[in-house]
Amino acid sequence: MSDLPTDGGNQRRPIVGRARELDVFRAAFDRMLAGRRQLVLVSGEPGIGKTRCAEALADVAEDQGALVLWGRCREEAGAPPYWPWVQILRAYVDASSLDEVRLNMGAAAKDIAALVPELLDPSQHTQQTPSSIADASTARFRTFDAIGQFFHQATQQVPITLVLDDLHWADAPSLSLLEFLSQELLRSRLLIVGTHRDTDGSRTKPLLSTLGGLSRDSDVQRVHLAGLSQIAIGEVAERLCDVSLSDSAIEIIYQQTDGNPLFAIELIKVLIEEGTGAAIATMPGRIPAGVHETIGRRLSRLSDRCNELLCVAAVHGRQFTAREIAVAMDEDVQRVLTVLEQAVQAGIVQSNIEAAGSYQFTHALIRETIYEELPVVDRLRMHGRAGDALVCVHGAHLEPVLTRIAHHFHEAAALGNADKAVVYALRAADSAEQMHAYEEAILHYDHVIETLEGGGLMHDERLARAYMLKGSALLLLGQVQHSIEVLLEAVNRTRVLGSAELLVDVLMRLAMASSHVAQQHIVPLLDRALALLPKADSAARAKALVTLAFARRTAADQSQIQLLVDEALDMASRSCDATARCACYQLAVLALRGNPESLHRRLRLGHEYIAVARSTASAHLLAEACHWQVLNYFESGQLEELEVLLEHYDSLSAARFGLHQYQTRAYRVTLALLRGNWADLEPRIEGLLEIGKKTRRDDADGVYGAQMFTLNRDLGRLHALAPQIKEIAANPTRRMWEPGLMLICAEMGLLCEARAIFERLVEQNCCAIRHDDMYVTCLVFCAETCCALADADRATSLYQLLLPYRGQTANHPTAVCFGPTQLYLAMLACTANWPDLARKHFEQALALSRAMRAWPSLARTLFRYGAFLVSRQADAERRLGLQQLRESDQLARRLGMTRLVADVDALLHARDGSVTYPDDLTAREVEVLRLLAIGRTNKDVSLVLAISLNTVATHVRNILNKTQCANRTEAATYAIRHGLQCTQSVAAVS
Repeated sequence: MSDLPTDGGNQRRPIVGRARELDVFRAAFDRMLAGRRQLVLVSGEPGIGKTRCAEALADVAEDQGALVLWGRCREEAGAPPYWPWVQILRAYVDASSLDEVRLNMGAAAKDIAALVPELLDPSQHTQQTPSSIADASTARFRTFDAIGQFFHQATQQVPITLVLDDLHWADAPSLSLLEFLSQELLRSRLLIVGTHRDTDGSRTKPLLSTLGGLSRDSDVQRVHLAGLSQIAIGEVAERLCDVSLSDSAIEIIYQQTDGNPLFAIELIKVLIEEGTGAAIATMPGRIPAGVHETIGRRLSRLSDRCNELLCVAAVHGRQFTAREIAVAMDEDVQRVLTVLEQAVQAGIVQSNIEAAGSYQFTHALIRETIYEELPVVDRLRMHGRAGDALVCVHGAHLEPVLTRIAHHFHEAAALGNADKAVVYALRAADSAEQMHAYEEAILHYDHVIETLEGGGLMHDERLARAYMLKGSALLLLGQVQHSIEVLLEAVNRTRVLGSAELLVDVLMRLAMASSHVAQQHIVPLLDRALALLPKADSAARAKALVTLAFARRTAADQSQIQLLVDEALDMASRSCDATARCACYQLAVLALRGNPESLHRRLRLGHEYIAVARSTASAHLLAEACHWQVLNYFESGQLEELEVLLEHYDSLSAARFGLHQYQTRAYRVTLALLRGNWADLEPRIEGLLEIGKKTRRDDADGVYGAQMFTLNRDLGRLHALAPQIKEIAANPTRRMWEPGLMLICAEMGLLCEARAIFERLVEQNCCAIRHDDMYVTCLVFCAETCCALADADRATSLYQLLLPYRGQTANHPTAVCFGPTQLYLAMLACTANWPDLARKHFEQALALSRAMRAWPSLARTLFRYGAFLVSRQADAERRLGLQQLRESDQLARRLGMTRLVADVDALLHARDGSVTYPDDLTAREVEVLRLLAIGRTNKDVSLVLAISLNTVATHVRNILNKTQCANRTEAATYAIRHGLQCTQSVAAVS
């Protein structure tokens, strides 16, 4: 079926000159029937025949038994969010029945009803307000996912072709839904046809991004329509205009129009109307220069009243109703219908046979021509009347037309009625957010801001709220830096109003959006808000106190922060609802982060936060609580608890879309790096970056860089990058994060370059290092560099700075866990020549690495510890040191840490001659014996030690001969008796 009938009702219009394009579509349709989702994108200049080509494609699909559903994007501003998808869903309902669709959709109907409210029974209609602004991103995913599930089920019953016409005018949310469905429905009998202009750059930025994402799919066919041939122009005249043209006339029309079908048809109609008969043998003296002039010539033949009516209709939009036009013109509806008949007969507009009194211009260029010729003042006045008419006609049910009303009043605001523009823009923004169309909501907030500021209403509270709400919507879209800038402007607008509650709300949102930077600048404003608020318990006061604790976290005494957090959370429990309490818990955890003494407190608060979030029934709030507790678990090294929580976090609907999808995948990568599970990890990191570019644009590159650095370092690949790194280090305008560059240089042996950065970072007791979430990471990077430079003096000061963090791990949040901080304290103690402290820290680092099953960290710790011990004088220490080195070697070989293997081998070869083993066993034979003792086969030994099976067999024979053991079992007993058994860590990973 098709929900966009042509002039001839069910009669199909012929299509001329597009045989190749139809062949492409037929091939795509056949692939779709085989169960592979197909996407055909038809592009070309205005009037080239994109919609007509799509109609022909739809005819082919219908002939093959497919259900065809149309969604047309409106060229004029004011279309509701998701308008093409609303049309498609309603067309599906029309093709079936509302009851049947409700039954098939099941529980998903509730989520899809955000777009199509009639899907709910009247008894189910309730205001769907998200439990928090942040919760809205989850609601958006639920809606997208529900639509995806619906189409997946529908295509199992019948193949479906969706036609999205004029995508260059699509709103950003509609394009996001297109991308989502294209990715989610890869295995379905769904074919999507999209048409779009390729010459209009002003309104196609969202489309260009979408097309870039879709073009990577092998099942996307792009069809560019060129002008028709000269022969095809003759066919157009005969078959569509019922006129016979001479060859010379065809040639002139072809040269004048470049084969553009619309231009050619309009020109032929002008020639017919201005000529004397159907056969045109000669051309008039003057031919219209372009399509707009051609359309103008045709309009001039209509009556003045008809042209006046068409002007009003052009302001309303491409689609309009006679009743709307009648109210706008204060005219009788019957009179409007009569006058419109002239335009219908002339082919300027066409009526919708399925909705009496509804019309649309036959082509967008006709409406554009009329609209652009209107004088500016007349146009603005007509917009105001159009808004009033829509309110009058749809007064009982404004929701579907709010966006159109807001558009008309915004256009008319320059004539002096700013209040209507603001009121309806805010209502339209709220409606858009209810539909999870945050991009559209931002456009409406911009209109509020533009109208109020343009009218000089700088102290209107609605201006401050518009900035605040816009900043929150930007944050939902992952545009963190832009969100911060807008929220700062909201603060500036709010501080002069005297509303303490509004100021607290704005400051709290700003604090959450900019949690990665210092907040000291908002402390005076929070103090002012607290002074204005009543002393009694209130939600506003609780939020102000916890925001103040967070803002003062880097400047105040930690005991004061603790007191503020306690007071705020106690007050929140008495005066806030669960949603507000979650916001307070989030800022409380943020306020305490960075203080090593607060880790156990944060873990307890994390449990409380999750419990409160669960009581809200909000998947987003629960996901947010899980996110912060995951960070706490990584920091404390409690990986068993972390893995349980991460499974729960992963299972939430919020974790399948947007920011939480990015975070859960990032934590999975962090865990894989920590455990040394490197199989397929590089493409996972690459895929994570793609998600991060859309959801965490401000630090996705930093997370990617940290993860790739860690992976390449552990796998021994960094040295291949030495020339590029040296060039970056020598560039004074470099943009690379300095602590990371410093460590890479130290790792590669570029010690002069590493020292230059190191000296800058550690001067004046490391005052250049900010006390933020990256503080401990910066300290451990400095510690490793300090040891590489053998700087004993700086090792002493770095040790004192790092010592308070001895009970935790070092983390790049959401990216990498670098293992126990104890390892870096041990290395500093070695460099400072404090052997007793070094031994103590190494033992604790080994214990935590084993408990975490952090095998790469354990391998590095064993190497560092072993290197320290073999340098000692006591034979027992040196023997233990060699044992640690061999365990490190076995782990490194098993994990593929080639650089560490080379470092261990170099040290072992230098030290092997000073230690002997019983019965003249060699070091390699002892390595083989240890693995035999834990039941490993010859093949296992070969893989772990990277030696051939023949070599393993030779070592086994030598071991049995030297130890006089009859078999492997006796050899295992021998290993235990002589203290040569394999360590648990090697057994666990081998």
